[in-house]
Amino acid sequence: MEVPVDPALAANVCGQLTVLNARHRAAECLVADYVACLQRLREARDRNVELMGELERARREAAERRGQLEGLARRAFRAQQLEQVEAVLSEVTTDRDGLREKVVDLESQVGEMASANAAVKAQSDEYQARIAADASEIIDLRVAVATLTERLEHQETSTSVAVGELDAQRARVAECEMRAAALSRENGELLQRMQEKAEHEMRMHQDVVDLQREVLSRKASVERMERQASIEREYEASRSGSFNLGPLANLLSPKGRRRPACADRDRHRRRMFEAVEALEADAGSAKAVSILSDVIKALGEEDVKEREKPNEDIDFEIVRPEECLPLAEEAVVPRTAFRGVSHGGPCTSLAYSPNGMLLATGGMDKVVATWYAPTRLRQKSLRAFDSIMDVAFTSNGEHVLGGGVDKSVLVWQTLSGRQLHTLRGHTRGVNCITCAPDDPARAISSGEDRSIILWDLARGQQLTSLCPNNQVCAVCYTTSSDTILSGHMDGTIRLWDLRASKMELEQTQVHSGRIVSLQRLESHAALSAGKDNCLKYWDTAQAQVVTEFWHRDFQLATVGAMGKCRCTVCCSPDQRYVVAGTTAGSLLVWDTREACEGKRTQVLKTPHHKEPVVGCAWGRQGDMVSCDKAGVVVFWRDTPV
Repeated sequence: MEVPVDPALAANVCGQLTVLNARHRAAECLVADYVACLQRLREARDRNVELMGELERARREAAERRGQLEGLARRAFRAQQLEQVEAVLSEVTTDRDGLREKVVDLESQVGEMASANAAVKAQSDEYQARIAADASEIIDLRVAVATLTERLEHQETSTSVAVGELDAQRARVAECEMRAAALSRENGELLQRMQEKAEHEMRMHQDVVDLQREVLSRKASVERMERQASIEREYEASRSGSFNLGPLANLLSPKGRRRPACADRDRHRRRMFEAVEALEADAGSAKAVSILSDVIKALGEEDVKEREKPNEDIDFEIVRPEECLPLAEEAVVPRTAFRGVSHGGPCTSLAYSPNGMLLATGGMDKVVATWYAPTRLRQKSLRAFDSIMDVAFTSNGEHVLGGGVDKSVLVWQTLSGRQLHTLRGHTRGVNCITCAPDDPARAISSGEDRSIILWDLARGQQLTSLCPNNQVCAVCYTTSSDTILSGHMDGTIRLWDLRASKMELEQTQVHSGRIVSLQRLESHAALSAGKDNCLKYWDTAQAQVVTEFWHRDFQLATVGAMGKCRCTVCCSPDQRYVVAGTTAGSLLVWDTREACEGKRTQVLKTPHHKEPVVGCAWGRQGDMVSCDKAGVVVFWRDTPV
């Protein structure tokens, strides 16, 4: 049955169907593309799996190739070593026996290496087994660590509580410590006051004891000196025939009145002293007669020997004591020489006491010897720890100082010989010592450590130190104890102000060589000697050289190693004459009133000096003393005794 259809409706339906068909075709295209993409994705995934397999195979092959490469490298290294061995073998073909021995050694080494490789492989297997065991232990340790962590958390909680309690306890302890510190300070102050009081009492007691000892020592020394002087006068009188021994006078024959030889001088003098002491003690004339008879007999036996000996063999001559001589208005050059007791080594320095009655000498025999100048008798032998390089008296003459190689300055009482202080502050040897002219408690020393130290002799302490930038060779005070002069290796002299601890003047070039001696003179002057073989009179006020002393044949004698040499030069008390020792064993004397051309000089010679004279000193009583490298000490007088 045909139904009539509206053409418009049919056209509309047909258009809609056409649209739907077009949409369906587009969807089919999209679905087809999606299906194709899915197919390509599956193929790519399969290809990726294949590539991953190939990559793994390539990695394995690379690892194998790397192992092969390492093996080839080892082989190449071994081949290189083999080439080196072959080169060495080719070089030593001339020595076949040695080559065979080396080949045998190499074979044995190869065997040892093979055995070592086997041992290493066994150790590697053992290490792998240990690693497996360690892995299981690590697992167990992790479990234990977890358990310990839990315990640690509990412990931290309890620790925080304990810390709070500890802080409270610390606060209480701090409070107690503060109270204890306060009590300790109070107790310390109390003990310090008690100690200071006790030390003050001990010092007072010691001062009293020292004063008593010093008084007794001085009395004994004065009595001894008076007795020695009396004995010397009597003995000298016996030489001239005017000595009166009472009933013993007929024992003194002309042969027995000669002075003793050098070897028996001390023994004869002691025997004479014993005889006089026996008479003084009223011990009976028989003992004195016996002693004097022995001495006179010995003197008579030595009379012939002494006549045959030259004068230089005389070691000592007894002279009259000339104590307390007034200072001469005009100095006279002494020309008569008398030999004293020698040091056991080179004599390095000497110095008179301020009054000129005592003399101190120091030597490399570790001895500081003190002498009674009028009689030339040796009083004390003060022992040091090492060689002495310089000696000095304090301004009052009560103490003598010595310093040297042991880096210290020793202080002795002059009369008793008791050591008071050992002053330490130098890091190297001491080369010069000088005492203040107006303060007996002040002294300065210089050392090879380029330092100058000011000392307090009363307390035995260091007051201050100066550190020049050049080696210090000699030091001396000026007319004041506040300023000093220092001579240096570069030939300069510097003026220091001890109150300011700085150089007051710029350094002044005085010598062309190192300064080996520096002596203080009166009226703001100083006398210096240098390795340029010149002596110079230096004005400290104007900081310039006033007069120069030299001679064409003069060579200044010094003692000490290279770079440490020193000597002692001197000037007469009235500053008219300047004296220095020479390498020829003589003394050269210049007159300051004459022209400084070196023409007016005097030469003092004595057979006692056979070595270079390294030191000389002129006493206030007019006598002079010199010493040489052999340790010989010679006394000079203006008139023979």
